[in-house]
Amino acid sequence: MTHLYRRNRTQVHTAALWLLTTAALTAAVWLATNWPPYPIWLASASLTTAAAYALDKARATAGRNQRLPESSLHLFSLLGGFLGGAFGLFILRHKSNFSRHPLFPILILLSTLAHGFALWLTI
Repeated sequence: MTHLYRRNRTQVHTAALWLLTTAALTAAVWLATNWPPYPIWLASASLTTAAAYALDKARATAGRNQRLPESSLHLFSLLGGFLGGAFGLFILRHKSNFSRHPLFPILILLSTLAHGFALWLTI
């Protein structure tokens, strides 16, 4: 029971840190440039998602136990970090074994389509 609680707590902390970092980066760029906020959010979310993939890849390579939950990486991609997720998946080659991790490319594709459509509607 303790292991499950620790994992859920880590997932909530990771998601909160990702959200705060993405929101702060979005706000800083928006205030400095006055560009539309949605494309800035997508760029900020992609940067922080790529950083999350890189961190998890480094922890996996080092054999550390404190890894980011896969559901957190999925959530980051779905909330707008699909480009960062694609970077982590195809460039960093993290979670790229599609037989072991079949949801990663599917969720990145669906997120890309959904956010691309939303971006098209806002322009």
